[in-house]
Amino acid sequence: MIGRAERIAIVAPTFAEARLVMIEGRSGLLAIHGEDERPRFEPSKRQLTWPNGCVAHVFSAEEPDGLRGPQFDAAWCDELAKWKHAGAVWDMLAVGMGGYIGGRSLEKITSQIFGAVEKRK
Repeated sequence: MIGRAERIAIVAPTFAEARLVMIEGRSGLLAIHGEDERPRFEPSKRQLTWPNGCVAHVFSAEEPDGLRGPQFDAAWCDELAKWKHAGAVWDMLAVGMGGYIGGRSLEKITSQIFGAVEKRK
């Protein structure tokens, strides 16, 4: 991948969380794009398609084998600490990205930080 991703994996703890936060959320993919660049979301296919042809497939970390088969050149992973099968999902994602996690591919991991700030009385 040089310059642009054509196939993206979107992985969240559950499909419902991916849809609620990453896709339809206040700062989700549908909200951050202008009307002319906004992807079309097809929930039944678990897929987003941008006007430029880029396609993102949405996966649940509850189903590691769901990542078996497809190939990706980028991934957005949310709430990795909540994944019930984190090791298996990460391994399957690495295979789908040609084994290049941390190398030629692009991964983005996002998460909320809890307990980082101590509340004082």
